[in-house]
Amino acid sequence: METMEIEDRFREKLESRADIEVAIYRDDYNVLCVSTRSPCADIGQLVARVESRAIVLSCNIAHSHVDAAEMERRGYPEPVEAMLNEAVSNFVDLVENQAFLLRRIAPNGAVISSGWGPISAINDKNEKFDRMLAETYGGPIIEERWLWSGKIDETL
Repeated sequence: METMEIEDRFREKLESRADIEVAIYRDDYNVLCVSTRSPCADIGQLVARVESRAIVLSCNIAHSHVDAAEMERRGYPEPVEAMLNEAVSNFVDLVENQAFLLRRIAPNGAVISSGWGPISAINDKNEKFDRMLAETYGGPIIEERWLWSGKIDETL
């Protein structure tokens, strides 16, 4: 698929999935960007940067790369179509509160990691990963979570 067709397909799929007010523009490198502003200042703006082999979703908290090569490794027969579907789902799920953002902060205040996941996994723990972080950075490791509308506490 040509880049222009991928851009058009992304916009079509996004429009068919949700009624979200977006701004569409080209960045300094002539890459198509589709963005929407969160009501949460911490998140700021969600931007999808659409290229021929990858779509990067980013905001102030985290970013996510969705690329055709990864879809091919996963065995999708149409990797570009799978990339488009996953990127649109991630975009819409965050805006519709079906996904959350996570940031981990070391005791010295440095951001260790950030992520993006389905709301069903919001309280999931990976004890092995948590132990590795504690051994590497000390403790306590602070975890912060956000829904599209704002920061949430750990008791969700």
